[in-house]
Amino acid sequence: MKWLIKNKYTVLLLLILLAPVLFYILGKGELASNISISFVYFFSLLIPGYAILSLPYFKKLKEIEKFCFSFGISVFLYAVLAVISTALFFDWLEFVNWGFLIVLNAVSLLYIVFKVKRAKISSNSDLPKKLISILLSFIVFLQIFVSLPFFVEENLPDGAYVFKNGDSLHVKIQALTGDLPADNFVPYAFSHFLLRGISFQENRPLLPWQEVSNRTVLAGLNSTFFMSIFHMPEKDDDGLIGKFSYLGVQWPDVGSFGEDNMSYAVFLDISMVMNSLFVFSLFMLMYRFFGENKAFAVVLLFLIFPYAVNQAIFAWPKFLMSYYLLLAAYLLLGEKKPPVLLPLFLAMAYQSHPSAMVYVGFSIVYFFAKEWQFGIWLAFVKTAKLCLGVLLLVAPWFIWTKLIVRIPSDLIKQNLVSENYTLSYQLKARLDNFFTLVLPWVTSAQTLKIKLLKEMLFTFTGSVGIFFIFSYYYATRYFRKHFLEITLLLLAPLVFLILPWGNPMGSFSVLFAQPVIPVCFAFGIIIFSSKNKFVFSIGCVVLQMALCFYVLWFGMYNLNLQANLYDLPNSNIGILWLLQALWIITALYSLYKKSPDDQRYNLRC
Repeated sequence: MKWLIKNKYTVLLLLILLAPVLFYILGKGELASNISISFVYFFSLLIPGYAILSLPYFKKLKEIEKFCFSFGISVFLYAVLAVISTALFFDWLEFVNWGFLIVLNAVSLLYIVFKVKRAKISSNSDLPKKLISILLSFIVFLQIFVSLPFFVEENLPDGAYVFKNGDSLHVKIQALTGDLPADNFVPYAFSHFLLRGISFQENRPLLPWQEVSNRTVLAGLNSTFFMSIFHMPEKDDDGLIGKFSYLGVQWPDVGSFGEDNMSYAVFLDISMVMNSLFVFSLFMLMYRFFGENKAFAVVLLFLIFPYAVNQAIFAWPKFLMSYYLLLAAYLLLGEKKPPVLLPLFLAMAYQSHPSAMVYVGFSIVYFFAKEWQFGIWLAFVKTAKLCLGVLLLVAPWFIWTKLIVRIPSDLIKQNLVSENYTLSYQLKARLDNFFTLVLPWVTSAQTLKIKLLKEMLFTFTGSVGIFFIFSYYYATRYFRKHFLEITLLLLAPLVFLILPWGNPMGSFSVLFAQPVIPVCFAFGIIIFSSKNKFVFSIGCVVLQMALCFYVLWFGMYNLNLQANLYDLPNSNIGILWLLQALWIITALYSLYKKSPDDQRYNLRC
């Protein structure tokens, strides 16, 4: 018993790692296979990245920083390997990538075991185990969640649904996430183009009205590398695909790729891990400000939110973008770290999704303003070096799109207002969008359940929860003291990203607020729990968690349910409810537990 208590995190981690075996024994082989692929990808990200960050150049990094940063390093590394293998070894792609994967991880593991001296840490020795347990349990949750039986309506509307086959997994995910657009198919289609040898120039656009140059491809390159290993599609000899009709126009028949549900399942396994990496960056940022207990609490509680589940299973890499941007914020707000990391994280945020460009720009402005105190000339030199590093890392994308495939991007143009609209209409639309962003407004909701669902999935305030009030309070209370941080890293990017939209929108939380929402939630709930009496505080937190549970299961999922939601013995729903209960209990204990590092930073109101 003493050993069990002393090594509780090791035991918990072993139980989670045995999940695929248990599901296989229970006759759920497909679910076991999907979880296994996610686990393999997860550790394939951890091992090489950690080995690289254990090199002498990165000796200033703490062990927990090496751990959390390592995934971002490896995502970049596998993207580079995907480019090399598809460009030079296309005829032997699957064998070459298997070789890359085995050699890279074997060499990295040997270096970690035999060459790296273990850092002497005591209080933080269990942090990686805890974080791995949280993230892998979240991945298991997501895998079971998408494997539950749910249906798709027969007559799917145009616009969001480019593909109407309700038996396709990617269409089911669209329906489950609230009729989001077909952006979850973009990186998947890109991967198939590379793996099949299909010409981007002769099969334009990638999706209807979506050129390949509209979306950066860091996630697509990672899925290319691992799909070639786990489920290599058949190659096309002539580099051409057929056509299909949509809204009276003929388009390249990329929808045929989605008919292979096994292939899309592998892509989804990889994408869910990439999107879930935001757990590490959110933890690091909150750990810097509030210490270990509060950081674990906000991470666990945020995983209960329907918004977090929604964005993690929808395979656009905006949470991957959030991971890199929050790590960049961690570096910007802290002490000096190896200078190569900041430009790498900022560039990879853009390579994850182009909307990161605005966040990257304001992060560079903040870096310049922060360095100004040491002299204007020194600030110019350091900022120039940072900009050069970012440009060098994003240059391959522009070289490929502008000079090699020569396909211009029309992403911004799509969102600009038509010349037919008046100036007053354009101004009103942007003001409407601003108030929709900052206030809990949802119209055209038929029932309270649908209203709550749309609030918590598609609006900023609903995604943050009732704690958005305290986030606003923190921002106003400390606006003068932390003017640069609040203005340049939080407020300015959100406002600036509203400007291109010339029509009223109601879903900015899913369009570009992914990096800000977890942070606002974290600050809001920590300030709330520290400023109010225990009974009132814990009552409100439990109420918010109950609301999240209701919206997730009786809103987001129940609207698409095929099975009986209460039939726990014959479904996996009971397992998911148990996981959520464990997260909530552990989070509440961590949130209200007193510890020495609670006073590390004087950010309380």
